[in-house]
Order: sequence, then C-alpha cells, then structure tokens
Amino acid sequence: MLNIKNKALSFALILLMIVGMTACGGKNFTGNYTYNLDDFVTLGDYKGLEYKATEVSVTDAEIQTEISDRLAAAKGTGKYLEKSKTGKIENGDIANIDFEGKINGVAFDGGTSKAYDLNVGAGQFIPGFEDGLIGVETGKTVDLNLTFPTDYSSADLAGKPVVFTVKVNSISHPIVPEYNLDFVKATSKYNTLDEYKSSVKEDLIQKKKDAALTDKQNALWEQVMKNVKIKGYPDGEIDARKQENIDYYTNYAQKYGMTIDQFVTSYFGMNKAEFQTYLDSYSKNIVEQEMVMYAIAKAEDISISDKEYKDLVLLALKEQGYESAEAFKTKNGQDFETSAGKENLQKTFLLEKVIKFIVDESKKAK
Repeated sequence: MLNIKNKALSFALILLMIVGMTACGGKNFTGNYTYNLDDFVTLGDYKGLEYKATEVSVTDAEIQTEISDRLAAAKGTGKYLEKSKTGKIENGDIANIDFEGKINGVAFDGGTSKAYDLNVGAGQFIPGFEDGLIGVETGKTVDLNLTFPTDYSSADLAGKPVVFTVKVNSISHPIVPEYNLDFVKATSKYNTLDEYKSSVKEDLIQKKKDAALTDKQNALWEQVMKNVKIKGYPDGEIDARKQENIDYYTNYAQKYGMTIDQFVTSYFGMNKAEFQTYLDSYSKNIVEQEMVMYAIAKAEDISISDKEYKDLVLLALKEQGYESAEAFKTKNGQDFETSAGKENLQKTFLLEKVIKFIVDESKKAK
C-alpha cells in the first residue's frame, strides 16, 4: 500500500563493513583474517600526517534558521495538532481513516487498515489516493478507483486496477507554533528565550565540531590509503564480501516485498549489470581497507578488549535510541549482536580505534 519508492530506507551505520567470517575466541579482538598480511599489503606513512584545521563558528542567521526548522518540525505534534470531528479534508491535514482495498472484488494482503493516520499530501500512498480524499467530510465513506503504478514494489499488484473503500473517522489540522516563551517551555528545559537561543547556538557548534572531526578522520584515512601499497588479494575474500552484500540487500528487499532487482532499481537507481559492477568495486575496496586496518592494528598493538566491546555495544545501542540490549530485543525481536553481527561490531570498533590513533598522531598543517 505504501509508495515505497518515496520512502527513505535507513541503514544502520554499524553495518558499514559487511563481513562474514566467524569470530574467534579470546579476550582481545585484533582481527579474524587467516592470511599473512605481509603478503598483500605494505603500509606507508600513517603517523604524523598533516590535516587542515577547520574553524567552527555559528552566525545569528544560522541560529534563526535552526529555530525556524524546529518550529516546522513541531508542527502537528502534541498541542500543535488541532483535532476536529467535523469538516472537510484539506491538503496537509492528518486524516484518521479506515480503508479496504480490493482487486476484482477481493481484498488483498496489506490493503486494509483501521484508524490509520494519513498525512494527506505527503505522498505516502499510491497516486490518487490522497488527492481523492481532499474535500471528503468527516464520517463519510468514499470509493477510490485507482491503479497501482506499473513499477510498484509488489509484482502481484503492479499495474492492476484497485478500489479502495475509505471511511474518514476524524480530521486533525497541524499548526505551526509561534516562537515564544510558551514554545520554549513546552519543548525544552529552558525558561527564557535567551537561554534557549544560547542552547541552539551550542547545539549548532557541536554539530559543526562533529562534522569537522568526521571530515578530518576521512581526510587522514584517505591519506593512509593513498600511502599504502596493495600487492594482491587473499583468495576468496572479494567474492565473499560481494556475496555477503548480495545476501544483505536480498534480505532487506524481502522485508519490503521486493526482489533484489526491484530494490536495486528503487534504492540505487541501477540496473542489474551496473549493480554488479558497483559490488565488484565496493567489495574490493572493503577488502583493501580491512587489510590496512589489520596491518596498523598489528603494528601498533591495537585491539578491542571484552570490556571495551561491551561498553561500545551499549553506546551504540544508546545512539540508536535504546537504553539497553533488552529494549532492542523487545522492539526488534532479536538481540542487537544477532541483528548487527558480533564481528561486524568488533570490526567497526577496531576501525574506530585505529582511526582515533591516526588522528591522535596527526598534526595541523602550517
């Protein structure tokens, strides 16, 4: 029912490096490669690298833009949503609806829902659905004669005519709040406009500092990779990474009722041949970076202890909005380590530690 092509698909950053070998035991994680690193990689300079410092500042205009963005984000939330049992649906309203979709008079899976809050005009449903509700009164029922797009994610529904019977239960009108003390007290811990403005400035400065650090890390790691000599690739490593990527995206596509080819077209905008070329390059790049990471970790005796691992897992959970591993499992039906993969997590943490070492050993360009 949802127009998946217009939905942003979110990937956990923790899965940046997709790996497949089984994690070995031991108190400290240093890597699970079974090949001799010296046969495939020769490190260049990775200590004492120079970087260009980024000066961080925030203007009044940026502060005002951020406040305006926060006002817009609060629209339609909490007390900024005016509910009404009467009236007609307008573009931008949130309509609470019951609907049932039928093809040739038969209801289909995923086409029926009760008390669904639809943001009219947001493009959540197939073309014609939301437009067909504009002007419909609360309490009324309408039939929408529509056709699924030919490129719809489900092949069973693509291009087929459908009739949606929709009942409007209630209408809510989103309101954009005014920037005043009431808004500040309702949405923050601050009691004055000056305090709130100062907090906005601090938030923006921190965001810019975080962005500057990320840029610095990327720039230094790029230098490291340029200084490296790759002499070859261990047997099967590139193919293994490629297959792991294919398996990952295939499973992800299935969650949306799509084939891997449909997913690739929708998300990447590539055809099958282009995607294979992309995977070849990406998998090769991953193997190169893994070998360099392991080589630096070996040379500098960098590892992840059990305690570090547990602390970093908890931090990763909190960054994703979970207070504990139990909270993650309750919501997702499986524990965090199973979902992300223990070795994925270990490698990600090791990479972060290696890059931190490189940053700590770098120096500001004159």
